[in-house]
Amino acid sequence: MILLPTWLLAPAGRAGAGGTPTPRLPVAVRPRAEAPAAHDLFVDTLASRGRRVETVVVSDERAGLALVAAGQAVLVTADEALTAPGVERRPTTDPPLPLRLRVAWDPRRPDADRTAETARLLEDTLTRKVAP
Repeated sequence: MILLPTWLLAPAGRAGAGGTPTPRLPVAVRPRAEAPAAHDLFVDTLASRGRRVETVVVSDERAGLALVAAGQAVLVTADEALTAPGVERRPTTDPPLPLRLRVAWDPRRPDADRTAETARLLEDTLTRKVAP
């Protein structure tokens, strides 16, 4: 697992200290069924910071951003360009919030070697991106 830099998007003036979500707004998340382990890790990390974890399920980050802009939720993202008017961005810290990415493929397929190489390149690129 690689810890990518993440940011908290909150309605302007509502982000907490250190980039922690404000206590009154739910965190916009993707459906747990899409990635149960990643979802649980994320929610458990928020809970370990003493936050009562309330979530609202969104179809994608753009839907989450719309809720943030409307003042109805906060969103954690690794997308450094995701923003909208009335949305404040702060880096998440203490520690960074985990974003899990796992590439899976069928090694029995004829092109499995190419897929494995692509996965390695992706991992190398992400690792270089987060290196100090």
